[in-house]
Amino acid sequence: MVSYEAFKEAIETKIKEALEEKAKYPFWSAIITQQANSVDVPADTSVYVTIQPPEGETWLISLGFGIGIDEPMSMVWYEDYDGASAHIHGRFITGGSYGNIEPHLELTRIITNTLYCRILFYNSHTTNSATGYYGYSGFKLSKPLWSPRRQIGTPPWKRGLTRNPIPKDVKPLKKFIIDVYDHASRRYRQAIILEENVVLARDPQTMFPVERLTTICYVDDFIKNILKPYKEGTLDLDRSGWKKYFDKWKEEGITI
Repeated sequence: MVSYEAFKEAIETKIKEALEEKAKYPFWSAIITQQANSVDVPADTSVYVTIQPPEGETWLISLGFGIGIDEPMSMVWYEDYDGASAHIHGRFITGGSYGNIEPHLELTRIITNTLYCRILFYNSHTTNSATGYYGYSGFKLSKPLWSPRRQIGTPPWKRGLTRNPIPKDVKPLKKFIIDVYDHASRRYRQAIILEENVVLARDPQTMFPVERLTTICYVDDFIKNILKPYKEGTLDLDRSGWKKYFDKWKEEGITI
């Protein structure tokens, strides 16, 4: 018959061995220290920031983001994204019965190199720029725990050069105009690509671009709220956040 002391010692040994084995394989391989950044959101534009782990990595992150403006239709939202199609998991539109407040979201997500996160900042103000803020921290998991399937059923966010006639007012910008899927209206709309996949941050070990910026403005909104006031002399380019784009076009010999 095994004595109590021997039994106790055996159990304690098993527990010790289990803890030592677990210590060899923690659920995380590294800690993602707090990351924080901000992006300019010109008047009447949408700015996307993608956060994507390097190939072979799975991240568990807590993410917070918001836009510093309280216009009635300004918004933020979160999408799972695979580089072509997207699935919206949460959005916050300012305004409503509670009055105007600066919209923000906080989420915890698991992301990989093939299905990662895309966050949207939309500034509905027609004359003033705004600032989009975001930050995250979390863990690089010790091994890939999830093999996501490609999203099905949501059209690609863009389908190349526009298939529709380009309004004469913006024809000089033809090479920047594409059709973009607008989730809010559930249809494709002509949009001007102002920035695309601009690198914001890189993984310090692999130099993979883990944060990227894309900025668009829908053509009809641009003509009505930006171009028309600009030609009338009532739009302050600096205040609206559009000066750098008009300057860039001018440098390329494009006048509108």
